[in-house]
Amino acid sequence: QGIIGGPLRVIGDKKGGGTTKLLYRDPNLLRRLQEEVELPIFLIHVIRDPYDNISTMARRTDNKIGPQIRGFGRLLDQINSIVEDSGLPIYRIYHEDFVSSPEKEIREICKWLNLPTDLSFIDACSSIVYEKPHRSRDLVDWDDNSKASVEEIISRWPILNRYSDKNS
Repeated sequence: QGIIGGPLRVIGDKKGGGTTKLLYRDPNLLRRLQEEVELPIFLIHVIRDPYDNISTMARRTDNKIGPQIRGFGRLLDQINSIVEDSGLPIYRIYHEDFVSSPEKEIREICKWLNLPTDLSFIDACSSIVYEKPHRSRDLVDWDDNSKASVEEIISRWPILNRYSDKNS
């Protein structure tokens, strides 16, 4: 957010897929991180529309959509395993909710972390949030089989229910 200092210290990664794979392969990484930083660790899971995630994955790797759908399903399984095995507190937030109301969501995260909600901090963070979510799903041609595969993944994960074509 461009401000040095303040109550929050964050170690994060915008490339969630890579981090997920590393943490899944070595479940001790979170414990080792906690020992290294000597601070409590809290997980924040940003949930985005699966169609957008999969589309972005396909575009970035010049891959067809089918392998990316399967890869996305594996990532969800890995995330679930990491969360369950770590025993760490987790806060789940929907990307679209964050983008539409960053001030509100940042306040909620600070409250969950038991941190003060400094207005200048919230304003600084909110000022760099996109105005609206990027709909990368619109850049991919979705055939019926691909849509059915994504809908099957969505049906397995209640946290994704809001993204079902049936709820559009």
